[in-house]
Amino acid sequence: MNGPDRCHLRKPLRAESGQRLFDELMRRFDVLPQCLSRKGRFFWTKAPFRIYSNPVPRARDVCCMSQIVSLHLTQGVTFDVGGTLIEPWPSVGHVYNEVAVRHGFKNITPEILNRQFAAAWSAQKDFNHTRSEWAALVEATFEGLTRTPPGSDFFTELYARFAEQEAWRVFDDVVPTLDALASRGMKLGVISNWDERLRPLLRALKLHDYFDSIVVSHEVGFPKPSSVIFQHASEKMGLPPESLLHVGDSFGMDVDGARAAGFEALEIRRRRENGQSPGITSLLELISLLPEPTYR
Repeated sequence: MNGPDRCHLRKPLRAESGQRLFDELMRRFDVLPQCLSRKGRFFWTKAPFRIYSNPVPRARDVCCMSQIVSLHLTQGVTFDVGGTLIEPWPSVGHVYNEVAVRHGFKNITPEILNRQFAAAWSAQKDFNHTRSEWAALVEATFEGLTRTPPGSDFFTELYARFAEQEAWRVFDDVVPTLDALASRGMKLGVISNWDERLRPLLRALKLHDYFDSIVVSHEVGFPKPSSVIFQHASEKMGLPPESLLHVGDSFGMDVDGARAAGFEALEIRRRRENGQSPGITSLLELISLLPEPTYR
């Protein structure tokens, strides 16, 4: 399970301790964000009303309620970038194909390149986003597709192409969400495994100025899921980890990494497949999940 209905407890709650926590929450918070209980899970909706439960709520459900309360203490939100705020456009394979055609590789389709890139990317371990690592990844993507590996000129052009705004698309829900959260006085930040191209790219995409802090693994020297990069972000934003929510599209990198550093965390699943446990599917859901306006 992901998002508000995923719970991590240091020790399992017994029924009686779950009941006590539930009763305490109900005494302290007369109105909580509305949830609907379905097969023992809580799901967010917009309108507020009192939460009702069975006489003895399950420990998982009570834990969900405690996370609801903690989200309403959030003072800042940090975001992953790739897959969360932006995506290659029309796809990685299309951008690779565009450059490949200019270098004489004319019979390799974007679909083939997407498959090759996905396989090469999934085989990476401890990828640190250095130029040499990107060059090796590109070579692995074209392995078996060309008689000789693409040369350094090809890689230089491809690397520069992904620094250009035309190679990326900002998801439709990003700007409305950032506008809404910023209007509430919410501090906003970026925590991203990326390289030196990220800051100029965010400026070109007109996203840079939304953020109070931008923390890039290439600069910090520690990629997600290391707690170091999250701690660095917390310090730069001037907020304790427990008051920060991190949102990203990788459960291992973003959710586990953030929670290990003391953040709250939500996974965004933009292309949820059947049977996947719920996270959020749009950043717009954050508007109803997070506190009403507080001003800096």
